[in-house]
Amino acid sequence: MSTATNKTRLIEKLTKLKAQHEGEKAIGNIAAAESAAELFHTLLVKYKIDEAELEAAGAAKEDVKERRFDWTEFGFERRAKRNAFLERLTGVICRAHGAEMLIVTRSSLFYIISKESTYDVLRHALPILRRAAESLASVAYNRAYHQATQVDFDRTILKDFRKNFLLGFIVRLAERFQEIMDRKREAAEAQALVVISTDLVEAKAFIAAGSYGRVASTSSMDCTNRDAWQQGEESANSLNLEGGHDAIDA
Repeated sequence: MSTATNKTRLIEKLTKLKAQHEGEKAIGNIAAAESAAELFHTLLVKYKIDEAELEAAGAAKEDVKERRFDWTEFGFERRAKRNAFLERLTGVICRAHGAEMLIVTRSSLFYIISKESTYDVLRHALPILRRAAESLASVAYNRAYHQATQVDFDRTILKDFRKNFLLGFIVRLAERFQEIMDRKREAAEAQALVVISTDLVEAKAFIAAGSYGRVASTSSMDCTNRDAWQQGEESANSLNLEGGHDAIDA
């Protein structure tokens, strides 16, 4: 095997470690995030690769493309119908990372429109955040069910509980991503720096240039269970999103 091939594989491994760090940090798995960061920096030192070289290697493959994303590749069951939660969660996370998504009708498949380095991050972050959201929703539902049994089984506590929890989670997640981007923009303006990414603009331009039809929303965003919605928002507040799209801690 050639030296060039070995280096290419090493750079791919480093890119995946960086994506793993960001995904684990986003849901508060600090130990796993630190482990990925430690191995990342160990490999950088061992093979004498600096981060500038890593970024340069990634820049060579930064054309915006459409790439298929299939949840079954990450251990999830295939769905024959569209899913409002998955579409909204994916849309929020994609846009926060400078990407767009295209929905495949009559299925839960979709395409990510992004640069390859962004796609690598999203392939790790999306399954982690989906599992986190669904796990938190299950815990909250079980807690609500127990509460309902303590008050002569008050079914109003459980009305559309999971749906509202997940929608509240997604809405607050989108707000938090926007707050982070606004703070970065304000800090850059204060220092007269230009750091605004054009990735999302490029992804939108790619879609505009293609023959893609519009797909209607799968369901409304109306709140029908305020308590469940608020619990979803609180769970989104508990996530650590400050790792950033480009940063990896030492």
